[in-house]
Amino acid sequence: MRALSSGLTIPWRASEAVRRLKEESAFSFRLCDEMLLRRLVGEALSYEYNDQDERVNKHGVRQKLGTFEAFPTQSLFPRLRDLVLALLQSKFETLSEYPFKTPLFLNSVVLQRYKKGPLGITPHIDGPSRRNLVCVLVLAGEGDFALHDDKDGKNTRTIEAPPGHMIMMRAPGFLGEDFQPVHSITNITEDRYIVGLRERVAPPSSV
Repeated sequence: MRALSSGLTIPWRASEAVRRLKEESAFSFRLCDEMLLRRLVGEALSYEYNDQDERVNKHGVRQKLGTFEAFPTQSLFPRLRDLVLALLQSKFETLSEYPFKTPLFLNSVVLQRYKKGPLGITPHIDGPSRRNLVCVLVLAGEGDFALHDDKDGKNTRTIEAPPGHMIMMRAPGFLGEDFQPVHSITNITEDRYIVGLRERVAPPSSV
């Protein structure tokens, strides 16, 4: 079977990625070729998701989605995470000034399914448990991933990301800053499957 890495391409220069993350907070690019994408989608569709009915969390964020992260040893997704991390590291390590507060690391891989409908998740921030960079690979379906100025949804900027594209978004630690972009997923016109690759850290103590 063809090596997983042969289906992955990062087309940008590191300096350009840093500029866009600084100015735009997030952008998308084609990561997967069609052959690899079909393999990933086939696996994603095979799982039973932990579906959550529409609910409102303590911050007033409305969301409706299903998740899966109990990957078997033969799964493609943890390998995908490791390969993407290696590709990103090889890019950013070429810069004279490293753009992250700590070495880039991705220790979380989670599949998410957003069923057809107006609601995925309303404008929100991911919180202090995310660090440096959030990577979201769109596997299948259609919906709107958007950035906003605030949690009221002002100044919406939709990021086009069809299947095979990865959305890369800054997180606390990028350029040594604590900035967290407000973002949402709405208007799902066809069940949307994504895989999130992130660094999760323990949130700071409230004591």
